[in-house]
Amino acid sequence: PTERGARLRAFCQGSRHQPPLKAVVDGLVRSPCAQARRILADAVLDRARADDGDGNEVAAFVAPLLSAAAQAAQGGARERAELLALAHALGVAAVREGNKARLIQYGAPSFFAGLLAREASGPELHRAAAKALVNLATGAPAHRASVIRCVQDALPPFDAFAGDSIVSMYLEMLFLA
Repeated sequence: PTERGARLRAFCQGSRHQPPLKAVVDGLVRSPCAQARRILADAVLDRARADDGDGNEVAAFVAPLLSAAAQAAQGGARERAELLALAHALGVAAVREGNKARLIQYGAPSFFAGLLAREASGPELHRAAAKALVNLATGAPAHRASVIRCVQDALPPFDAFAGDSIVSMYLEMLFLA
C-alpha cells in the first residue's frame, strides 16, 4: 500500500477515534481510488463485525453498501478484495433480524444470487454469498420465502457447486431446511 493508503487504514482502524460510519461509507461510494475503496470496505467489515448490543450502525447504510458492492462486482481483480469485504459485511448484517427486511427490500438476495451465478466470482465469494443468503433466510418464514423466491431462478444448478462442499452445504440449508 502507498503511504496515503497506510494512513487511511490507520485512521479507519484507530481504536480511540474511529471515523463515523457515514464518512466511511461516503468515502467508499465516492472514491475513484481502488486502494482507498478496498481499505474503506475493510473498515465497513470491521464495523459490521463489531456492531453488537443495542446499536445497529450498519442498518442505516444498507442501500449504499449494496450499491458499492454491485459496483465492485462490475470491476476486475483490483476490486475483488473490496467486493469480498462488502459481501462479508452485508452477510454479517444479515444475521440481525432487524436488518433482514431492509436487505431483502434493497435486493440483497438477487445480488448474492448473482455472485453465485458468476463462475468468475471464485470460491471465496461463492461461500460469502451462500452464507449471506442463509443468514437472510433464517428467522421469520416470510424472509425465507422472499429469499427463495428471489434466488431460485437466478442460481445455477446445485451440481455447479459439487466441488465445494461449503457452498453445497449452505445451499442445502437454504432450500432443504
